[in-house]
Amino acid sequence: SGLGFILGILGICFGSIGLYYSSQGKATNKGMSIAGLVLGIFAVAFWPVGLMIATASVAGVSGR
Repeated sequence: SGLGFILGILGICFGSIGLYYSSQGKATNKGMSIAGLVLGIFAVAFWPVGLMIATASVAGVSGR
């Protein structure tokens, strides 16, 4: 579904904001920011692959 893509975008946004604040010394959550950024990029990058697999499996089940 598109929810994974939207949450991936939010992960990238909030991860980069957290990384900025941790580099400024205003936050101490650098590891969590990096994790959110990496997982957000992963979600956005592999969302089309999952969509293609889901579409192919539905097309295979319906016999088209």
